[in-house]
Amino acid sequence: MLDRLDGLDLGAMKVRQRVRAAVQVRLEAQQPYKDAARAMTRALSRPDRAPEAARLLWRTADHIWRALGDTSTDENFYSKRAILSGVLASTYGRWLSDESEDNEATWTFLDARIENVMQFEKLKARLKPVSESVQSAVGIAARFRYGR
Repeated sequence: MLDRLDGLDLGAMKVRQRVRAAVQVRLEAQQPYKDAARAMTRALSRPDRAPEAARLLWRTADHIWRALGDTSTDENFYSKRAILSGVLASTYGRWLSDESEDNEATWTFLDARIENVMQFEKLKARLKPVSESVQSAVGIAARFRYGR
C-alpha cells in the first residue's frame, strides 16, 4: 500500500483526494483476497472479537493517516482516526458485497461518505461562532446570577 501511495503526487491533492486514494489503494491491495476478507469479517463480527476488530480498524486508520503525512498530536489525532474508521468500516462492507466492474459502486460509495464528512465539517465551522456566543452568554448569566 505504501509503495502505491508513494507513486502518487499526494502533495498536489486535497485532503479528501488523498484519503480517497489511500482507502482505494488499501482495498485494491486486498482484491485478490476478497473471499478471505469476507471470512475474516465474519469471524471478527462475533461479539467476543469486537475488541480485536476495533483495534484492527483503528490501526488501519492510523496507518493511512501516517502514510498521508499526518503529524497531529492534539484532539485532531483522535478525531481524524475515529472519523476515518467509520468511513473505512462502511466502505469495507460495501466493497465486500460489490460485484460492479472495477468496484465502481464502492468508489461511488466512498466518495459519498467523504462528502458526508466534509459537509459535517462545514456545519461545525458555521456553528462555532454560535457556540462561542452561547458560551459567552451563559458565562455572563452565571456571573450575574452567582455574582462571580
